[in-house]
Amino acid sequence: MSFFRSIDLFLLIPMMLLLSTSILVLFSVAPHLLPMQIAASFLSLLCFLIISRLDAHVFLRFAPYLYLGAVILLAITLFWGFESRGSIRWIPIGPYRFQTSEFAKPVFIIAFSTFLLRFPPRTIRHVLVHVGLLLPPFLLTARQPDLGSAMVILAVWGLLLFLGRLRWQYAAIGILLLAPLLPFSWNALHDYQQTRILTYLNPYRDPLGAGYSALQSQIAVGSGGFFGRGLGKGIQSHLQFLPEHATDFVFASFAEEFGFVGVLGLLFLYGWLLARLIRLSFSSHEWVGMLVVSGVAGLFFAQMSIHIGMNMGLLPITGITLPFLSYGGSSVVSFGISLGLASSVSRFSQGKRQTINNFSPLENLNDEDT
Repeated sequence: MSFFRSIDLFLLIPMMLLLSTSILVLFSVAPHLLPMQIAASFLSLLCFLIISRLDAHVFLRFAPYLYLGAVILLAITLFWGFESRGSIRWIPIGPYRFQTSEFAKPVFIIAFSTFLLRFPPRTIRHVLVHVGLLLPPFLLTARQPDLGSAMVILAVWGLLLFLGRLRWQYAAIGILLLAPLLPFSWNALHDYQQTRILTYLNPYRDPLGAGYSALQSQIAVGSGGFFGRGLGKGIQSHLQFLPEHATDFVFASFAEEFGFVGVLGLLFLYGWLLARLIRLSFSSHEWVGMLVVSGVAGLFFAQMSIHIGMNMGLLPITGITLPFLSYGGSSVVSFGISLGLASSVSRFSQGKRQTINNFSPLENLNDEDT
């Protein structure tokens, strides 16, 4: 009992409910994937429980080495990774594959948070340090290509930089410098990425080709109605009209079978999880604890928003998972690790006032920084 008293049940309960929902959905739309998802769910829970019990400051002290290892792993993926549908995102280990960018996300949260303590973004030099830390993982992930994960890494980095008290003048300078480059960024995109953006603007320009996935996803979400068609009665997924119905479009599969009421329940679970993470970030007595937990909250919110947005036609199509719901061992385990880090950092920061290197930007701002 003492073990469970030390575990944050307000994180564990919604996590278990989301994993159970994933198993239920896959039982309906892709039963052949169920054994792997069940195994990944148990491994994710195990990682959460173990990491929650560990002192996360150990990970924080090794943040530079973890960061370097994650970047090397992303680079190795480009040369020796497994290619599927034009993307090189996975490294094969025997009969299994794991997606390196998914496991790198919690590592980068730790690294970005720690570097913000050592290099507060209050000077141009420190801001350039953080830009230099962002570019390797961002560019390597985009090169796979995995633009969805790259945008998530960018979003989490931006959130942490903001919480690290980035001067608004530097943010304005960055926007002014990047704005003229936006028209040229179009040519940096792959052909299929350009097509996805054009299709997002007008999915009916190629309804049987590039716009097919977006249109079928919207049809699936809309056909669910108020109460849904019922478990196992989804047409779009069961008749294979909806592509990737267990991964990139699992939300559409869920919405078709469980309807508006089911979607509200799903959003409640994600809201519960995010609310708990936000509460933990505010209650953390360590600056680094606040940053790590906020980074995990930003990771969940970014992936959830992008996935649901693209399933509903609000955002361009990109391959990104819905936390704990989409099929995929790498994603499920990675989010379990991320929640474990948040739980651990919050637990071991209670009652403390010092941070790594005894430095807290909030307590050491001088007059010229205010």
